[in-house]
Amino acid sequence: MRAVNLLPRDVARTKTRQVNVPLLTGVIAAVIVTFVLAVAFLHESANVAHKQTELDAARAELALIPPPAPTDSASSTLAGEQTQRVAALQTALNGRVAWDRVLREISLVLPNGISLSNLSLSAPAPPVAPVVPVEGSVSAAPAPAPVPTSSSDMSMSGDALSHQGVARLLSRLALVPDFQNVTLGHSANVSPGTHGPVEFSLTAGIRGPGATS
Repeated sequence: MRAVNLLPRDVARTKTRQVNVPLLTGVIAAVIVTFVLAVAFLHESANVAHKQTELDAARAELALIPPPAPTDSASSTLAGEQTQRVAALQTALNGRVAWDRVLREISLVLPNGISLSNLSLSAPAPPVAPVVPVEGSVSAAPAPAPVPTSSSDMSMSGDALSHQGVARLLSRLALVPDFQNVTLGHSANVSPGTHGPVEFSLTAGIRGPGATS
């Protein structure tokens, strides 16, 4: 007995088409997903390779940088000694006395009738420059304090017509800013018992630079 297909031809074709469309759609979707995943993987692999190349280049540059040189103790000692010498020189320059100004002031205040036979000037003791310690060196014992010199940095002697002239000279010298502690040594007549010329001597201290009255 032979089988006979009783379905119409159009119905059979429609059924065949309905069965094949979902299958084709699934295959296409799987291909698209696989393609997207492959592209993403290749992109991330390229980024990782690029980052690794940058890291290797940075390590190579770091290896080319030389290490810091060790600190030289001799250079530090020389720098400290230079600083001390500069400080000592600056202190000496600051302690200089303008002798031309001092002599000009004496000539301006010298009264008429006064003649000088001796004038002695000496610079006041300069201040001691502080010692700057040098790192890494053995600290030396502090220098002894300088022995103070006499306050008579200026001494003067001569002749005057009278004691009043000597007193006038003392009062004028006391007004000079560079002098301090103006003191009369002696004032006596050249010929005792007369009112003629007198001889005198006096002393004064000289203020150092920066000193106030």
